[in-house]
Amino acid sequence: MIAGFGIAGFGIAGNGIAGDGLSHLVVAGVLVGIGMVFVLGGAFGVVRLGDVFARLHALRTASFGAPFVLAGIAVEMWDAGVALRLALLGAAIALTGPALAHLMAHLAHRAAVEPAVRR
Repeated sequence: MIAGFGIAGFGIAGNGIAGDGLSHLVVAGVLVGIGMVFVLGGAFGVVRLGDVFARLHALRTASFGAPFVLAGIAVEMWDAGVALRLALLGAAIALTGPALAHLMAHLAHRAAVEPAVRR
């Protein structure tokens, strides 16, 4: 660590529990990276796609990626209490995302919103 600017200097090296080191940092980074690919892909889809029905597919992708990000944070925190809370939050996001997308599609259908037709 050079003058407090190493990994520990930014508060991401864990809290000193056994297993603290580079291995769980790599696992956390991979999980967050996978999750961010899905979340950013979903965000790009919501912005780029044309109608409400196509955007709902992108919303599903974003709700699939969020639990990966939370799992990466849980691995990095290396605390059972925090990991349990993050697991419950990830499960809530994973379970309510599709239900909310279905509700929005149902309401759009009831409001007679027509899907965009590309030619």
